[in-house]
Amino acid sequence: MIAVIAILASMLLPALNKARASADRISCISNLKQIGIAVTMYTDVYESVLPPCNPDWRFELLEFLKKEGPGILNCRANHSSYQGSLVYGFNAYLAFTALGYGTNTFTGVKKLSMIKQPSQKLIFMDGIPSWAQVEYSWLNTDDKIANVFRHENGANVLFVDAHANWGKMSEILYNRNDIWGHDSW
Repeated sequence: MIAVIAILASMLLPALNKARASADRISCISNLKQIGIAVTMYTDVYESVLPPCNPDWRFELLEFLKKEGPGILNCRANHSSYQGSLVYGFNAYLAFTALGYGTNTFTGVKKLSMIKQPSQKLIFMDGIPSWAQVEYSWLNTDDKIANVFRHENGANVLFVDAHANWGKMSEILYNRNDIWGHDSW
């Protein structure tokens, strides 16, 4: 009898773990959609200007996120030592008007109208816990990659047009279809 229960439990555990991972991914996508609504409200108030990321975008969006509470900035799948900290990163390339690829030198504000194909360019995504920004060239260690791509070998992504989806690690990490927006300015 005990052996039968052990066998059944061993068969159910993988299914339960997969269901929990799926629920975490869906909850995280919901958080990103709420952040997308806050960004949309911010750009409505500030004449289509994106929020700055100096030093931390969440303070710029705080008044638009108040009803949602601080839990919206946390992902249930974050199992790093930075529990409870900011786990979503602003696309560093969109956070600043860069002089060139990878410079992140602030030269002015970015407006929504400057972004070509907003439904294909990410603005926020699962990030490195406690980092306010994320950029694919910074993901150069296994630890950083494991923290960012924490949802079934992929990451949740919020696009400039405020829709959110799960994306494959290979598409995000290798900038497939210029998802980061480097080549579309």
